Amino acid sequence: MAKTSIDISMDKARIAQEVLGTTTLKATVDAALDAVIREAAREKFITRAKSGAFAELLDPGVEQKIWS
Repeated sequence: MAKTSIDISMDKARIAQEVLGTTTLKATVDAALDAVIREAAREKFITRAKSGAFAELLDPGVEQKIWS
């Protein structure tokens, strides 16, 4: 892991710490980055689902093939 120096708003860090349930600044930053990555993946999945990428999974015949 790279070690770096950045200026961070301690007010924002304290709020994020409460929301994320972390106890150190390092853990808070790491958890916040994880949350952003998860949210991006969630948004990508939702976009795919809305485009119909998983529509065939609603077809009972396809579901039966998958599970057999």
